Amino acid sequence: MPDMATSSVRSVCCPSCGRELSVPDARLGDEAECAVCGSRFWPARLLGLSSGIAQRTAASSDVPHPPSSHAARSAQARIAPSPQPAKPIRLEDKLRSDDPAAHDPLIDSVLGKVHLKRRLGEGGMGAVYIGHHLTLDVNVAVKVLPPELARRHPAFVERFLREARTAAQIHHPNIVQVYDVDYERGFFFIVMEYVDGETAAERLRRRGRLSEHEVVGIGMDAAAALEYARRRNIVHRDVKPENLLISKEGEVKLADLGLAKQTVDETASGVTMDGQALGTPAFIAPEQVANARQADHRSDLYSLGATLFHLATGRPPFQGTSALQTMLLQVN
Repeated sequence: MPDMATSSVRSVCCPSCGRELSVPDARLGDEAECAVCGSRFWPARLLGLSSGIAQRTAASSDVPHPPSSHAARSAQARIAPSPQPAKPIRLEDKLRSDDPAAHDPLIDSVLGKVHLKRRLGEGGMGAVYIGHHLTLDVNVAVKVLPPELARRHPAFVERFLREARTAAQIHHPNIVQVYDVDYERGFFFIVMEYVDGETAAERLRRRGRLSEHEVVGIGMDAAAALEYARRRNIVHRDVKPENLLISKEGEVKLADLGLAKQTVDETASGVTMDGQALGTPAFIAPEQVANARQADHRSDLYSLGATLFHLATGRPPFQGTSALQTMLLQVN
């Protein structure tokens, strides 16, 4: 066992809460747990050390070497904390920053087996990145749940994991495929198929209302995806232009199962409470406004119809001055 009294100590910041922690060289290669927030992480990775370097560092710390007085003073200067240390910026704060110039710590880093390249967008359940899967040698999309959101709202973690489990059961050419779900460095993340193209909403903004031929083609592909999901007792509950991806080859894929439910087991899970509305106001089905649990496969067809109406006319079928008024217009 290394003698902790003679081991050098390095300062690392917890990737979840940002608290500065002291880690002996002898433990750099071990998984550590933050005493403040309880997150687990690998100090060697944060310091940019390979496992071999960390092991050699730990081995060298087993044998104390009496340093010169100058070396001792230098080592103490490196280890001793600053009298007034600057408050570290937490990773999740950078991730959620509205400042476009803010550095995103996940970009150009490796999360799981994916080298993240750039951020594609951000939604209610986290940010989505394009990355390169180092094992599969393909580009993938990675959805990352912010650590702060996971800590404060455990229900979001359950919904996030449920999205991954639900999507992993589906294998259809018109549905985005999920490859993996994992947890690392305080981040829950989903690795999924990357569709090189644009959403139906982006196409509408770029070109204006779509032709009848285009709308019919998008509707047929989306309907095929919903029919496949129906046969597996899965209701999407958030069909909208933003969730229809159109590849450069013209393929349409249904994405984002974050609000999806399996009709046979949601009551037992308790993730969705009675009386809770889930969905997007401009495209939500009337029965879904009153209670998300009342939504079934017909609700998805209503949302698809509202989506196709939007693509064909350039506007949703109902538009209120607020989200609540828009949902009431759907009902009345």
